[in-house]
Amino acid sequence: MLTTILGHSEMAADLLPEDPPVREDLSQIKRASELAASLTKPFLAFSRKQVIEPAAAEDALTIEASAQFPIDLLLTDVVMPGMSGPKLVAALKPKRPDMRVLLMSGYPGDDLTGELKPDEPFLRKPFTPYILLEHIRAVLDPSNGPPTRRPGN
Repeated sequence: MLTTILGHSEMAADLLPEDPPVREDLSQIKRASELAASLTKPFLAFSRKQVIEPAAAEDALTIEASAQFPIDLLLTDVVMPGMSGPKLVAALKPKRPDMRVLLMSGYPGDDLTGELKPDEPFLRKPFTPYILLEHIRAVLDPSNGPPTRRPGN
């Protein structure tokens, strides 16, 4: 989720004094991630995907608990503030066994050791909208075989 970048930049900004030069860099990162998030949702909607965008993993749990509709896909970042993507998957999968999962991350391969299961579909950031849609289609249609690009590949 692009909200992860937003969350990390906000957390970092909260820890900084008011006037360091790096605060402007964080502000630029936050604006870029807001723009990327604002482009990703319409792209998926244009591709006939209904998108629900919780602000945090905890919000995803709340949405799932009240959802009276199937959730076909959980697209989530591996590393997020609060609850990691794999922990979110572990919390949701027992309630939604038919829900497919696509994890993504921009962290270097070694940083994710132990976070991912070998058979979990994974998408490395950065990626193009076409690559994202290609991975979503592969995960939603198992006859295509799920993408399993691992960290470092």
